[in-house]
Amino acid sequence: MLFSPVDGNSLVRAAFGLRRFSSLLNYLRFDDKATRSARRARDVFAPIRELWDLFHTNLGKHYVAGQNITVDEQLVPFRGRCSFIQYMPSKPDKYGLKFFWASDAASNYPLRGFPYLGKEATSARPAE
Repeated sequence: MLFSPVDGNSLVRAAFGLRRFSSLLNYLRFDDKATRSARRARDVFAPIRELWDLFHTNLGKHYVAGQNITVDEQLVPFRGRCSFIQYMPSKPDKYGLKFFWASDAASNYPLRGFPYLGKEATSARPAE
């Protein structure tokens, strides 16, 4: 989608070829392999927890919400290996990661989001 002539970003197409971008994407990691098993024992969202928290911090810094806020769910299509994949037959993409979002009703700007981590994990934050 980044390299699509219609929907894609011309800056991305100018900076990388598709093959080079794909090879760089294969090596991109947001997780420390040395401490992964200890963190994953407490939090199944651990591989991207730091990035997720940074994303949320920046959401709040750059937008002031209006008077009306809406809460909805989103299924991000995903068929990889993950313990909290959801199956939702009513969605166009039936398998994926489920998120709950609080968004500004006027602009649809996301204010806060939480991943659904399955029945065992009752909270999006690890137990302390």
